[in-house]
Amino acid sequence: NMKTQQKSTELSKREGSGFYQIQYSKSIVVGGNDEHNQLGEKPKSKNKDGQSIIHPPVNSSLDPSSLLSYSAYYQHSVVVTRSGSLKGVGDNSNGRISSSLTKTRINQFTEFSMNDSNGHPLTPISVVCTACGTLYMFTKSCGIERQLIFCDGDINGGTPIFLDIGSHKPMTLFNGYYHAAAICTDGEIIFINRDSVKKLRSSPIESSHLPGGEKATMVAICDKSVFALSSSGRVFASLIESGSCILKF
Repeated sequence: NMKTQQKSTELSKREGSGFYQIQYSKSIVVGGNDEHNQLGEKPKSKNKDGQSIIHPPVNSSLDPSSLLSYSAYYQHSVVVTRSGSLKGVGDNSNGRISSSLTKTRINQFTEFSMNDSNGHPLTPISVVCTACGTLYMFTKSCGIERQLIFCDGDINGGTPIFLDIGSHKPMTLFNGYYHAAAICTDGEIIFINRDSVKKLRSSPIESSHLPGGEKATMVAICDKSVFALSSSGRVFASLIESGSCILKF
């Protein structure tokens, strides 16, 4: 649904050196299904099934330089701005973005926030959307530790679930259709199995590691399996066990 478009412009040519300085103008281009306004732009066409679509693709009104994180999936999108705010758009009628945001279809990016158990605001770092929910990474109010929060429309109406990840320090987030994951600073993987969270809510989630001390750098999440790329360029696979957050690569 989106891609980054770069347009280069020649600024100057150093005399006699043959060296060019290039400036890149970046924009986010969106297109495709926009039945729930999940892309944040006004659709002007219909597909053969009568669904609202953006065609041809258009430049998003979002300024890429203002974003820290951007995730679009299925019926909603969420962004984290460099100024520290959260904004959501699309279908939040069941709380798939968060119960902290109005439960309706949101037609334009709308700001919202989340607080810790003491009512202190959390600072957002990153976000990934799934088909039914959203995984957030925040800096805790102490400013050091990080907190993962999962919202899902089928789990208590999108009420934020503070995931218990112990002392692990998540660094990057990844998403699949139902499930999500985080890679920690030590290269281990925290797998968020939606079915497990739905059943056990805030029970402790153990991390999973790759064989031979390998450190994970990227994760791809399918419906029944997870693939991980290590820092040495090896690829590992694990089946997803029903209702379990443990991966066995």
